[in-house]
Amino acid sequence: MTLNFSCKIIALGNLPTSVEDKFKSNFTHFKSYDLEHCTNNLDDVLQKHSDSEVVISFLCHKLDCQRLSFMPKLKVIANYAVGFDNIDIEAATKKNILVLNTPDVLSEATADLAFALTLAISRKINEGHKFICQNKWQSLTMNMFLGQAISRKTIGIIGLGRIGKIYAKRFLGFDVKILYTKKNKNVDLVFDEKHNARQVELDELLRQSDIVSIHCPLNNDTYHLIDANNLKKLKPNCILINTARGSVIEEPALIKVLQENRIFGAGLDVFENEPAVPTALKNLDNVVMTPHIGSADANTREAMGNLLYNGLLAIIEGKIPQNVVNKSDDHWSKCI
Repeated sequence: MTLNFSCKIIALGNLPTSVEDKFKSNFTHFKSYDLEHCTNNLDDVLQKHSDSEVVISFLCHKLDCQRLSFMPKLKVIANYAVGFDNIDIEAATKKNILVLNTPDVLSEATADLAFALTLAISRKINEGHKFICQNKWQSLTMNMFLGQAISRKTIGIIGLGRIGKIYAKRFLGFDVKILYTKKNKNVDLVFDEKHNARQVELDELLRQSDIVSIHCPLNNDTYHLIDANNLKKLKPNCILINTARGSVIEEPALIKVLQENRIFGAGLDVFENEPAVPTALKNLDNVVMTPHIGSADANTREAMGNLLYNGLLAIIEGKIPQNVVNKSDDHWSKCI
């Protein structure tokens, strides 16, 4: 792949200052845009920069086959996320475009948010906060905002990858039992023993867990994995957490379940059509929502940017970065 420090790079959103300074200092042609501007005018921005060789994209930018055709010189998509369901990987591969992502560096931050949402729902923190802000607290009663304990509960983790394992680690000391699913059926005896964990089928996980947290990627197999039928399997006291992708859950079905109080509550960082969130969800008290901020701490966001920056340096040096999504010897040979 012929890529050098004179290549034309467009960032479809502002990067952390330290990362952006690296790009500006070392690459002759670097341009960054405001994220909201690019989201609302994506086609225009891509067509304006049709000669770009590198695009730094974000999850809100859907780079399908048609949009990739706007940029015939494109060689690298550096996606500012660990997930890459916003990119047509098959089309990019056919066009000999390498796709980079940001694995590992955001795992801790995302697991922390999932754990925070778990605690917020279990102890009704959001409801208590609104109660005070609305000046409704006049006296203390014994049945005020009764939540439920986490200790000695069964935790179900859908997708025991990097983030799922760290989420499990957060429960050490709570004397919990962990059930999990993962694509790879290989048993990790060390993990299982340390975390009192066991790999099970999805059906058992849904029926037995007091807390279910979703950490799987979005693909054809996981789209609406948690549909109306699977939601029926959840315990009445179950807490459902999603920091993965909104479309793993059938959102209208979840809203109905929450409206009917068929589970204890849900903590959601992701939504099917974000940033649009259904009004019905906003009107519910048994939901805590955050605007897709799983990786949103300063150190993590900087590390994500540095990972993409270092990936581009590796490509310039003729090396295959570890964070290439569509990596294969055959594909790499066509790109270089």
